Amino acid sequence: MIREWLEAAADQCPEAPALSCVRTGKTLVYRELRERVEREASSYRSGMLVGLSPDRGIEDVCRFFAVLWAGAIPQLGGETEGVEPAEGTLVRLHSSGSTGEPKTIDLSAVQVRASVEASAKRLQQSPSDSWACVLPLHHVGGMSILLRCLHGQSEAVLVGGAFDAELCSRLCREGRISQISLVPVQLQRMLPFLQRAPVAPRMRLFLLGGAAAADELVESCRTLALPLSRTWGMSECASQVATEVPGSFAERLQPLPGVRVSRDEVTGRLRIEGAIAPGGSFLSSDVGEVSEAGVKVEGRMDDICVSGGENLSMRRIEDRLLSHPGIREAAVVKRPSREWGERPHAVLVASGEAVAEQDLRDFLMEQGLRKREIPDSVEWRSELPRTELGKIRRGAL
Repeated sequence: MIREWLEAAADQCPEAPALSCVRTGKTLVYRELRERVEREASSYRSGMLVGLSPDRGIEDVCRFFAVLWAGAIPQLGGETEGVEPAEGTLVRLHSSGSTGEPKTIDLSAVQVRASVEASAKRLQQSPSDSWACVLPLHHVGGMSILLRCLHGQSEAVLVGGAFDAELCSRLCREGRISQISLVPVQLQRMLPFLQRAPVAPRMRLFLLGGAAAADELVESCRTLALPLSRTWGMSECASQVATEVPGSFAERLQPLPGVRVSRDEVTGRLRIEGAIAPGGSFLSSDVGEVSEAGVKVEGRMDDICVSGGENLSMRRIEDRLLSHPGIREAAVVKRPSREWGERPHAVLVASGEAVAEQDLRDFLMEQGLRKREIPDSVEWRSELPRTELGKIRRGAL
């Protein structure tokens, strides 16, 4: 599959940029990329498991493609393990997730091809696109950018190093890129810079995923007329599952072409069916609603606090907390309660001075939360622990 895509790109657009690095200014065109990948592929053999921890550099991307070209299996984000990959595995991911529990995920060539092709249809990707890659390449979000660009014969713009909100905003304003994939905390940090001047006409997509976006962040994007495209997905299904049309600000997300999402009526968990799902069907840990209008993800099973027999959405409480001007970051976790079983506890980062607890309770009531949804306790911190993808590490809280 990778050989097929790279050979097609090198034959049809040999001098088109394939990979470029913002910090070094170096660029490889598709002809050069094929030559280099084919040469490096001789170091690997078909079926072997190769541990890789790629950064966002041209050398790392070439090595990743070379392993795939040779028919070997790259394991991203961790050491190779004794368990043999399942038949048909294209890539192995090592994921820690927001809970910190490590797990290994084998993605088949069928899943990856289906994901890449369905994403291209939904996002209308074309060879003229330049997609900024600021997500870690050993996570499914970053890896998918590389594969989508290769399939679409477009340019992957590598932005290595620590996330630089000002630099990424400048790329959007100057028209250096047409697309960028972000997690909410990254886009939130870019907003002050994006408010200074409009993005270039070429900028047609801010793909936002990895975690739930707060209502106020979405509203800020709407005010700035940013072509936001929220997406819901997971590593087990090779990245995107449901994604909105850029700039539509739809209330619900539409499943990708060829993907069906249904709701388990007993647990409320969302099931994904289609070629992107392992074995054709996967019951996720996410809960939500499904209608003809699309999918509304309400959070993970872990994000539900069962208090006095009632399910409380910790995501809903977080959204209300984040609407307070004095709160910059918020996480709600559940704590055991002898009386109620579980009760919500808020961990907050202030924008300035910490808000008085009673004032915060009054504010949340004004925002429509019921008394039972108000956190029993509040804790203020200088920052929240996050994963590389910006997800809150709830296990650490």
